Amino acid sequence: MKTFTSVICFLLSAIASVPAGASIRTTDEGSSANGAAFTICLEAENGNGDGPISSDPNASNGLTRGFRNSSDYFVDYVTDVPSTAKYQVTLRYYAERNSLVNVSVNGGSTFQVELPASHSWNIAWTEYTFEVNLTAGNNGVRVKELPGYDVRQDKTCWTEIPGTEWPITCDFKVNPQVVGNVSSYRPGQMVTLDAGCTGADCNAASLSWFGNNTLYSGGVVSFNAPETPGDYSYRLGAFRKGCVNDTSVTLSIRVDTTPADCEFTVGSIVSDYTPSCTQPLTVTAECFGAGCAGVTYRLTGPDINGTGNTINFYAPSQNGTYSYTRTGSKPGCPDISSNFQLTISDCGSQPFQACIEAEDAQGNAPISEDPNASGGKTRGGQAIPDNYVEYVVWGVQVDGPHAITLRYYAEANTAVEVKINDEPVAHKIELEASHSWNIVWTERTLLFTLKKGVNMIRVKGYPGYSPVRQDRLCIMEMPGTPPACDFNITASPSTPTPACGSQFTMTANCTGPDCGGVYYNWFDDGGFARYTQTIDVTAPSYVGSFYLSVAAGKDGCAQKIVRVPYQVTSCPPPGGVLTSACVEAEHSASNGPVSGDPNASNGQTRGSQNNYDYYVDYQLSGFVGGPYPLTIRYYAEADAQVSVSVNGTVQLTSVLLGASHSWNIVSREAMVYITVPDGNSIIRIQGLPGAPVRQDKICVGTTQSNARMAVPEFGQSQTDDPQLQAFPNPAPGEFKAVFDLKTGETGSMLVTDVQGKVWHTRHVSGKGRHEERISLPHAPAGIYLLQVKKPDSVETKKILLTR
Repeated sequence: MKTFTSVICFLLSAIASVPAGASIRTTDEGSSANGAAFTICLEAENGNGDGPISSDPNASNGLTRGFRNSSDYFVDYVTDVPSTAKYQVTLRYYAERNSLVNVSVNGGSTFQVELPASHSWNIAWTEYTFEVNLTAGNNGVRVKELPGYDVRQDKTCWTEIPGTEWPITCDFKVNPQVVGNVSSYRPGQMVTLDAGCTGADCNAASLSWFGNNTLYSGGVVSFNAPETPGDYSYRLGAFRKGCVNDTSVTLSIRVDTTPADCEFTVGSIVSDYTPSCTQPLTVTAECFGAGCAGVTYRLTGPDINGTGNTINFYAPSQNGTYSYTRTGSKPGCPDISSNFQLTISDCGSQPFQACIEAEDAQGNAPISEDPNASGGKTRGGQAIPDNYVEYVVWGVQVDGPHAITLRYYAEANTAVEVKINDEPVAHKIELEASHSWNIVWTERTLLFTLKKGVNMIRVKGYPGYSPVRQDRLCIMEMPGTPPACDFNITASPSTPTPACGSQFTMTANCTGPDCGGVYYNWFDDGGFARYTQTIDVTAPSYVGSFYLSVAAGKDGCAQKIVRVPYQVTSCPPPGGVLTSACVEAEHSASNGPVSGDPNASNGQTRGSQNNYDYYVDYQLSGFVGGPYPLTIRYYAEADAQVSVSVNGTVQLTSVLLGASHSWNIVSREAMVYITVPDGNSIIRIQGLPGAPVRQDKICVGTTQSNARMAVPEFGQSQTDDPQLQAFPNPAPGEFKAVFDLKTGETGSMLVTDVQGKVWHTRHVSGKGRHEERISLPHAPAGIYLLQVKKPDSVETKKILLTR
């Protein structure tokens, strides 16, 4: 039995050599005195890494790590931190273009970070900040560039984020196994081992394999079996700092000396050796000889690299003779290959043109008859705004700009998302109305860059806009000089550190000779925000790091995406003196347009008559926390629905607003009840599918109004499930949770604040009706979420703590 012991012994001896009470540490500078946030900076040239060190007078310490046109250099930054908390890591670097790096912490799972370009390799540096979770004591952060990108690293600075301490959880278990349950391997055959990790903390655990004098990292690893026959052991180590359930499990494999039967040859059965331009083809592998058992097949050639017995693909889109190779592989045997050729002679010399009927394409939109449609049928639903159709375009002859013409029906001005192939962000395209759903169609032509061969064009209705009934899509190659795409995008906030709950702006700018015709599209994790160059943003009312992204592009050019970070560094302590206030919609951040109205409370409103999907963020400052009546003044031509959230937490999922039967003359008011925290808060009123709402203003508290009580959908006034109750509420720090859990079932109770911090957790065994007392002696005043998790459901209740 061959076991890997030298690496383990080396590690144990290294740890034993550290004096008692000492820690392994690589430190350049740091501070944590007098309660200030801990900060430390680490030079790249002092850390472990495989990138070369080079001098640079512009670097922070005169040296950097990295090499231009390299593959995937990394730098390990290692030091001690005082607390288990979130830390901001600011990387100073040089990069001639936007670049991607992988970041891992303490050997755990990697996450990807996009670094904006500094537009220089050795003169102008830039910085980028991201967040990581670190544990008290020694930690390592690895920054590794991805293949194809070049990043020259200078240093990192780590700063603890006050108030983000978090408990270390150890929810991970491993059950390692040999993938495929292979009994033995031949020398050089691929071996794959799987840790079989389960639990919520697998991504945070470090998983390493030791064997045959080699170290492998990751939950699933693959390597070639040793060349010498015998039995080999591989030990899996699974650990996370601060956890006692570290695991060490050994797997064994056998390398067999039995020779493989390599008596075989391979060939191909081709459906047509002289196909038409872009004709569908089928190629099937065939094998001859006594050793065919266990052979696997691969087919390679122009624009194809596939595995399996049968491969389906499309013939090339240009005339010529094309060669393809069939390869047969078997463990312990050399690869066997054979070749065949396709001859294409009927591809036209004219620019590429094609039309695809919507009913012949894939999609989730219903197909309906229409005598006015180009093929007698269309795709689209009159009450479904976000249907999509995916058009597959075969045989595009060249890379470059193509005119895309969509024929459609739309009763009102509308918009669609157009996504070309694997572009990361869809194009938002506004369409003019045809003023008809089934009689009069219209067309819109746009210019997009397509690739040679097969392309996928997805056209999807845009939520909140009038539905679109798609008829067909036509594509035409554009002759002549391709459009100029020499432009770059920068974006920045009006302030990188906005005040807690304040409003600020973000602006995108274009540089370069080809900025004419560039559009901008802002978005976050929730989707598109505004289709403008500058947007209004309301900062969250709590400390943290946040970002928006902007996608910029122009007809015939690929989109360019810039991520714009900002930070809220401090918020005032909870507390306030106000109990009532009114806020105008036009003075608040929103994705809805502002329009004049002499009947509005202040002469202006926010909203659009053809789009329900607008929101307004109303800011409250200096309020005393507690439940309040919320009065909404609005216009709606028909009964409409909105949701209401406070500081990002939805309190009312669906509120029914009665029609004012007018868009701009007669307003109406409705009243609901919400709970606001002490201090500052943002109240978002978001339109829901259905009739659009034109928002005028809100009043919170006892301000005089003529409001009627609004009716939340499904008879609910909040998102809370009425089966879960809490008494008293508001509570001074201790309350009783009342709920039902069937006898024999198990569940759990969880109390978190609105930022996700866990203040209480408890497992419960079902006994029917439960009355569980919960005490939170150290929790500050504010809003908390009580959750009871059952085997088949989760019940939630909002709790207001007072002190």
